[in-house]
Amino acid sequence: MANYTIDTLPALSDNYIFIIRDKVSDLTLCIDPGDAKIVINYLEANNLKLDYILNTHHHYDHITGNQELLERYNCKIFANSKDVYRINSVTDELTEGQILQLGIFNFKILATPGNAINHISYHDEKLKLLFSGDTIFSSGCGRIIEGNHEMLYDSLDKLSKLDEETVIYFAHEYTKKNIEFALQFEPSNQDLINKYQDTINKYAKNTPTVPTTLGNELKTNPFLRLHNKEIRKNLDFNSDHLSFKVLKKLRTLKDKY
Repeated sequence: MANYTIDTLPALSDNYIFIIRDKVSDLTLCIDPGDAKIVINYLEANNLKLDYILNTHHHYDHITGNQELLERYNCKIFANSKDVYRINSVTDELTEGQILQLGIFNFKILATPGNAINHISYHDEKLKLLFSGDTIFSSGCGRIIEGNHEMLYDSLDKLSKLDEETVIYFAHEYTKKNIEFALQFEPSNQDLINKYQDTINKYAKNTPTVPTTLGNELKTNPFLRLHNKEIRKNLDFNSDHLSFKVLKKLRTLKDKY
């Protein structure tokens, strides 16, 4: 039996907030509290206190709950040191490559810009966990808001090299639309077809599609499959074109989808 639990709390229109429970050290962590009330209701219902908040980036739908939760629980709030000027209530600053040890967890801080220029992800190599915020989604990736395509390409390339068994907790429920977009460029991908049916079933039951695994994403996420011949052909690229150019065109098309 795992010595931790991860609960997924739907929030706002399509966000996910994650509550991590370390049953060994009796610690509770929250990832990206975009809504304090949802977190408080969960904690009270389960007779828990909040020890730590981990922010991936500064967008309002990931940090709005920081201040109220800090005042109520006197918890520590972690964020990228480069983003403390616009993430409220940060108590502890993080840097790329740092290992954040919290109870049984050892999160390596990965710089994963693209959607946001100072975006970070939290990766526990031993437990094979990744909290990716808005960098990678199930069968998709984050929209570029203040970064650029080069940053996004490098971030996705970095994440693609993690252990394939890594379990990815992504921050938005975009899976159905992501797969529908992906199928336009790789309609013969049976793994993607199967994933779409599974997603339809989960949507019908109002069940989140989070988490996914890196292994699954390598089979079903077009932004991690830039060398695929079918995708390249349908984007009018050949095998000699740089993967970066494939990603840039694919992301530009997704922005309009």
